[in-house]
Amino acid sequence: MAAVSMHDLERIGVGLQPDEFARLVADVVRRMPAARRPRAVGARAFDPETQATLERGGLTFMPLPDERQSPPTRAAAKYAALLATARSVAEAAQLLDVDQSRVRQRLGQHTLYGIKLARGWRLPAFQFDLDQPDRLVPRIGAVLAALPPGLHPVAVYNWFTLSDPDLELHGEALSPLEWLRSGGDSEAVAAIAADL
Repeated sequence: MAAVSMHDLERIGVGLQPDEFARLVADVVRRMPAARRPRAVGARAFDPETQATLERGGLTFMPLPDERQSPPTRAAAKYAALLATARSVAEAAQLLDVDQSRVRQRLGQHTLYGIKLARGWRLPAFQFDLDQPDRLVPRIGAVLAALPPGLHPVAVYNWFTLSDPDLELHGEALSPLEWLRSGGDSEAVAAIAADL
């Protein structure tokens, strides 16, 4: 694993030491299911006629992408970063100025988003907005409650942070988080979330 400095981690809001972050990534990787690795098939394995037929059918003989760019690799890295920047129930309660029981209640109502681990809940940082009076992205609770259960945490994070063509403001597509922060209607975002 390439060395990550304390500065790199602090820049993205991770308060862990680099060795603690590396252990977290290792734990995430250990818990991921085994992947079936595609085999690269070179064009030389086929006569020209067979190769042409396979290419017409959509097979490509391009080399496999760099493993660092593969979807499982990117998902594991993003999931580890989500966990590393997430808050515990106690931290979320302190931030929101409520009791820990209220945080757990909101997790049960799905108006806060959490990842349940063996050592307790982790609440990803994307839902918090320290510039807001209640420290949450405005009206995010209604959107979180509309999300279908069972979505992968990386899919939830990606959906909240990537532009959505159905959320347009002044000709520009916004992400659901940008939409909510700009004062956009939460019902529109919740309707999109319910269809994920």
